Amino acid sequence: MPSACPRCGRSVAPSARRCPHCDAALAGGGSRVQLSTPRPVDLPVAKPPPPPPTTAQRAATGLVEGSRTGVRAGTRLFRRLPRRVKIIVVSVVAALVVGVPATLWVVGKVAYSPEEPVEDLVSAFDDRDLARAATLAHCSSRLCTPAALADRYQAPEDMAIVRVSMGGSTSPDTADVRIRYTVGGDQRESVVRVRRDSGLTPQAWRIESGLTGTLEVQAPGLASVRVGGVELAVHAASGRTPRDTALIGQYEVGPGAGNRLYEAATAPARISGGTTTVSLTPTVRAPIKDAAMRQIREFLEACGRSPEYEPAVDARNCPFAHKWPVPDRSTPAVWTFDPFPEFELVPPDAPTKEPQLEVRTTRPGRVTVTYTSRGKAETYRYEVTVGGTVTVGDNDTVTWKD
Repeated sequence: MPSACPRCGRSVAPSARRCPHCDAALAGGGSRVQLSTPRPVDLPVAKPPPPPPTTAQRAATGLVEGSRTGVRAGTRLFRRLPRRVKIIVVSVVAALVVGVPATLWVVGKVAYSPEEPVEDLVSAFDDRDLARAATLAHCSSRLCTPAALADRYQAPEDMAIVRVSMGGSTSPDTADVRIRYTVGGDQRESVVRVRRDSGLTPQAWRIESGLTGTLEVQAPGLASVRVGGVELAVHAASGRTPRDTALIGQYEVGPGAGNRLYEAATAPARISGGTTTVSLTPTVRAPIKDAAMRQIREFLEACGRSPEYEPAVDARNCPFAHKWPVPDRSTPAVWTFDPFPEFELVPPDAPTKEPQLEVRTTRPGRVTVTYTSRGKAETYRYEVTVGGTVTVGDNDTVTWKD
């Protein structure tokens, strides 16, 4: 029975391989060969072959496969164990999982406790190892050098740890160690902050703060002061030393070397944290004070012996004179002190280029001038004050200038 061509629709023989009318390939026709050419969109996409695995990939693959094999072998072995042995194995594994962190915690607590660096500091103070104490306290200023601590410095005594407070969950690597100690007979307390590096393994604690303070000395009139075993310059404008870090304890503060005017009077500087200000009021050396007072008194007495109405001694005007009413200068003036002025020697308010003292009147005196003018006795009273400066030269030569 004839069939139809799928392209032109005309009749073709059942055994024909191609249409005699349009030359189209026919399905069947005694041949299973598909002669029609597929369209390009039907062609499969060619894929490149995968790259060969690297050495690291092969090693990782082998490790994974080995682990799987070991797990499977271990699982089969565990299943074959008796029930009692299984319980023992599970207990050992659980002990390891729980015990390792617990062991690390115990080691960190026993081997590295927060108070350990503070205990080392206490031992350093007790052993008079002040250089190590300054190192543990992280104090490296001039007042913490071995020279400063070796002379006129008293370390804190009876130091003891009172309480340790951990930083808590928000700051587990910090702690506050409260200590009690005695400085210059006074009992004081300080809080020492300690810190450790964070990490899984136990770390040592170290002191961060709390064992130092700030010291400044107020010493107007002095060029320098001695604090402990070191000398600090006094700022000319402020009359103070620059603030510096000092170790807890007591420093002795006094005038600096080369001082000719003042006694070696001292003041304690007790450091326990915060800022400590020491006011050093120097005391004038007794020989200088006596010599200056004698010069001033002799000058006033010489003025009082003068018959002049405007007296002067050695071309230096006296601190009193009578000018009005105009006296009859044919008669001499008679001067009388009652009382004599009182005065003192003190450091100047502002530092000076050369060391000197100021003369200040503490209680004014009174002087009376008596004379006769045109046959009439006249009397007048005047207030007397004294000022000026006192300097000391070579060989402790004292000079008063008004």
